[in-house]
Amino acid sequence: MKTFFHKIKRFLLISVICVIGYLAVANYYIYKVSKNYLQDTSSKLPNTKYGLILGTSKYFKKGKGNDFYDQRILAVVQLFADKKISKVIVSGTHEESSYSEPICNTKRFNKKGVPDSLIILDYFGDRTIHSINNFKKDYKSDSVIIISQKFHNQRAVYLARKQNIYAWGYNAGDVKLSTSYKVLFRELFAKAIAITE
Repeated sequence: MKTFFHKIKRFLLISVICVIGYLAVANYYIYKVSKNYLQDTSSKLPNTKYGLILGTSKYFKKGKGNDFYDQRILAVVQLFADKKISKVIVSGTHEESSYSEPICNTKRFNKKGVPDSLIILDYFGDRTIHSINNFKKDYKSDSVIIISQKFHNQRAVYLARKQNIYAWGYNAGDVKLSTSYKVLFRELFAKAIAITE
């Protein structure tokens, strides 16, 4: 019996080491591939027709304002001000009966002075890979500036470049670690999955 449990423990230990190793390699690979295409300053970006803002909720589950959302909105407004994009594709989760990220974002853009004529709604961008696939399929463009936080842009730009889209990431402002550590933890696994997508 002791030998059996010893084998189980050894198997679990090896499995944990393999998972951690894979996470580390996948995350480093995506970082390496994407790092030359991410910018914190819009002046270093090329001019493109489309910007693609990746969806996130306006509020966290407990009703607290989402800083990720606020910073992404500001980043898009900055790209318009600097004439880096002429249209923005607003992607995200769309649930007609309860909440729509594209519609919510559009209302916020309107308040910031961005008219509907410059906004394109993508109701089927409930995952990053879906937002990229929708762009590839619907807009027949080979270039785009993706707007999200740096950790997210790494994965999004990787996925886009994998599909031969000349994608750049404009990094929206960071948020406090106290409100982002859960998102950052999930991103470790999201990058690992992205390698297979």
